[in-house]
Amino acid sequence: MALFTYSVKYRFTCEECGKQTDWLTYSVTQDAGNLKSLAAELKIWAKDVADQTNTPDAVHAFLALDHADEVPIDVYLNDNHRIKKVHDRFHEAIDSGDLSVLSGVCPSCGRRQSWCPKKSLFKKKTESSVRAEDAVEIDWTSEKVDIHR
Repeated sequence: MALFTYSVKYRFTCEECGKQTDWLTYSVTQDAGNLKSLAAELKIWAKDVADQTNTPDAVHAFLALDHADEVPIDVYLNDNHRIKKVHDRFHEAIDSGDLSVLSGVCPSCGRRQSWCPKKSLFKKKTESSVRAEDAVEIDWTSEKVDIHR
């Protein structure tokens, strides 16, 4: 059985103390289901590279890879619906301005940010007056999938 961890880094400036956080990590770990072997993933990736460049470059790129971290995230998204579902759910939340999926507690002063209300079973969800893009910086280049076997 394989597990995967989807992760992306983010940071924010605290509304209370004004300090910017270090890069924090949003991550979800789940069962990957019928994930193809790493060799199959690399063959898919090498084929994509070969379609865009010449064959010696594709072979060199293929041989240069020695672990799953270097396989582009698109390979996993095309191959595994569970990984795609987690990826898409996160993107939909962020795109709609719902930042409650992130940890919105300042590591310096401990204050919960207004854009990240405390979750409650009985309380109605209140909309934040803070725009998502103004509150949180997301490093989309850090977005990745790690496979744990």
